[in-house]
Amino acid sequence: MCALVLAAGHATSALAQDTSGWQGAGTAADPYQIRQASDLALLATRVNGYSGGATSASEVNAYTGTHFKLMNDIDMQGATFTPIGNDAHQTFNGQFDGDGHTIANLKVNNAGYAGLFGHIGAKAAIQNLTLSNATVASTSYFTGAVVGFAKGKLSNVHVVNSVIASADAAVGGIGGTMDVTENCSVTRTTVTGLGGYVGGIAGELASGHITHCHATATTVNGAGAASLPIGGIVGNLSEANASYCYFTGTVNAAYNGATNMTGGGVMGRAVNCNVDRCFSRATVIARYDKSLVGGVVGALYGASVTNSYSTGRVDCAAATNVGGIVGFVTSYKDKSGATFQSNLQNCYTAGTINASTYQYDPSGWPREAIGGVDSGTELTVSNIYFDNQMADLGSKNYSASTKTLTAAAGPEGFTADVWTLAAGSYPRIKGIDTSEAASYSASALTLYGVDKLDNVSRNAGIRALGATKFELLDGGTPKAQGHNCAIAADSLVLSLQSGAIDLCAHLNSTQVAQLDQSQFNVLEGTMNLVQAMYLNNAEKPFDDVRVRQALCYAVDKQAIIDLAFDGY
Repeated sequence: MCALVLAAGHATSALAQDTSGWQGAGTAADPYQIRQASDLALLATRVNGYSGGATSASEVNAYTGTHFKLMNDIDMQGATFTPIGNDAHQTFNGQFDGDGHTIANLKVNNAGYAGLFGHIGAKAAIQNLTLSNATVASTSYFTGAVVGFAKGKLSNVHVVNSVIASADAAVGGIGGTMDVTENCSVTRTTVTGLGGYVGGIAGELASGHITHCHATATTVNGAGAASLPIGGIVGNLSEANASYCYFTGTVNAAYNGATNMTGGGVMGRAVNCNVDRCFSRATVIARYDKSLVGGVVGALYGASVTNSYSTGRVDCAAATNVGGIVGFVTSYKDKSGATFQSNLQNCYTAGTINASTYQYDPSGWPREAIGGVDSGTELTVSNIYFDNQMADLGSKNYSASTKTLTAAAGPEGFTADVWTLAAGSYPRIKGIDTSEAASYSASALTLYGVDKLDNVSRNAGIRALGATKFELLDGGTPKAQGHNCAIAADSLVLSLQSGAIDLCAHLNSTQVAQLDQSQFNVLEGTMNLVQAMYLNNAEKPFDDVRVRQALCYAVDKQAIIDLAFDGY
């Protein structure tokens, strides 16, 4: 059996800028037409063989200012394809317009610079293109479904149902290393890199910007040396701003036994930049005590996170630098010696957290939101919150109940020009608030009184937005019926109402009101109910009347009433 290879590597310079075989004139009005796999192969052969009179050490830009257009969908049929611009020297520098069409079943296996395009120049642009069922593998740097290394612009480019993998660094669902990236998406795709700098959209951005991009139902796997970054959208965002981006899926910074990595639901690491109006509904996983793990960003280096949130799970049981918003915060000094501090503003987390609490001081930075702040770092914080009924390590600062975060007016500092606010659901970011991912992230389980997610004693309210469905896990299997509770309509119904038990000797007024009384006989009567805590005045320090008086002032009487007497 012989294998079909759709493009060669380096050809002779006689092929340089050859345009024969393509219809069109190569202009914006009359671009060269790409109609079949062989047209793409021909483009790869010509770019990879172009010398342009340059030395072997120079970057060669082919087809600068030349326009190409995909005229129809193309099925690559899984034949091995050599990337267009397949190393550090050979660069596509033209304009490629997918015109809304799809390239299916692309297969690339290259030693770096792997993707449909391996390397594109600063004047290049790729737009309006979808890749589906792509398989891209590399043994070296710069790997993505669409492009390995991009100095130019990508816009309206999408990847669906694909597998991207590299044995090295700079790996992304769209591109390995990217620059200006707009309106791009990755869906139901697995991205794996064994050398760090791995992201659902891009492995890294060190210039330009990324905006209105998302990766959903996607798994990002990262391994490599300690502290290397893995992110749901971008692994390493350095001096390149991000806005209106979101991620749903899994960020696994413990892949292949990796330890002490940096993992974030949106960005793994953010350096001297701003992450604005982004969210994640992700599970972020890492291993060992030196990991830096956050629901939005794993580590901030003189960077800002504003108007952003996470509602998933952050999980690294051995580490202390683990937070629902950001895992670790420090300052950053640039090449000129200027120092930049970090900032968190108008952010919240309503997810769960698994982090070390060894020698934890709950009066300091709240680990539910911020894992740790480096000594000497001046972190500026305003209007940040964690939902203390979803995650509660006992922190005193920036704590809010589900009721506060899901109030119609929103939490303090959250304004209607930035946030979509509605009673019963978490705030969503305007501009990306209508997606299923946003609905999923903002759907809320409202626990009443002092109930916590790990200790539910009464019925709870459910607000499921869009197609979101709440279920109970029974041994890892999602079900509507649990052992002692069930999900019915828009509420979590406890044992009596679900039929798990037939008789309850004492219900409070709130629980009675939640029952369908046509299905139950509720018998009422008077009773004496006394619940008390006694202090032994003969023992120190309670033998001092001033201590007893201080206790009377310090005790939160309403909290005791809420817990013991259901508010009455």
